[in-house]
Amino acid sequence: MWHELVLAGIGGKTVAEAKERVSYQEYLSWLSFRRQHGPLAMQLRQERIAAAQMFQLSKLHGGKGQVDDFMIWTKPDEQEISLEQALEKWV
Repeated sequence: MWHELVLAGIGGKTVAEAKERVSYQEYLSWLSFRRQHGPLAMQLRQERIAAAQMFQLSKLHGGKGQVDDFMIWTKPDEQEISLEQALEKWV
């Protein structure tokens, strides 16, 4: 998240500067903002737009993927699973 803040011009030009200048409360505020509104850095927003376009093109030609399949760098967060689910999946 620190790198994304710096890419968006928040807190400084380096991660070290941002860590010095951004308070813990402000950091939490940015995390909340990101969850509600999406990536802060324009580069990550552009990746999502390109993935959505590729998804539509794929569907037009009979593809069965999802938008996340076309995300090169950003992957969805893995959901936590229970111990029983993990054992079923990996054993």
